[in-house]
Amino acid sequence: LFQGSLAQSKVYFQLLQLLRIIPLWIRETREDLHKLKTSTDASSDLNAYMSRARGIATSKLDESKNIASWNWHHIEDYFAVLEKELLERIETKTNEIRGLRDGVDGNADSKQIINTNALLEASKSTSMNRYIIIFTVLTIFYLPLGFVTAVFSMDLLHEEELTGMKSQYAATIVAVSVVTYAVAIGLVMFVDRQKIK
Repeated sequence: LFQGSLAQSKVYFQLLQLLRIIPLWIRETREDLHKLKTSTDASSDLNAYMSRARGIATSKLDESKNIASWNWHHIEDYFAVLEKELLERIETKTNEIRGLRDGVDGNADSKQIINTNALLEASKSTSMNRYIIIFTVLTIFYLPLGFVTAVFSMDLLHEEELTGMKSQYAATIVAVSVVTYAVAIGLVMFVDRQKIK
């Protein structure tokens, strides 16, 4: 449930980024259209100048220039209408997606937001519990060894008494380890049974 929510949030973020960039593309297209008109006007003016220089009648050129100017005017007007509609639609969609991303879709209430926060907290708590379990297992493994080593490293014994101590040391390590591991396994089984109930 929570993973799907994160995936949807990522999709919403990507859509918002696209909807932020698309108006820039539209404005660049308007600028390109304006540059194309300017370039066409300059070419038309150059043709008229060259025709006048050669003594050719420019009435047809003037007429075609007027038609081209009229066409460019209508293209720019049509583009302005389309641009306005697209930008309004993009703004509407951006607001809708922000609402979905934020969980404010009209049906969302504070209970859903609290549940989402609770899921996030539970996820963090579960990962922390796993780290504590790993630390506990390692502690249980090394605790008996450390205890027996500490007891036998005390300066309570003299060198004459150390000859028979190797077997006692080994037996003590094994006994303390077995008892510690048995208690740990018993506690784990007890906790698992409590979870089942």
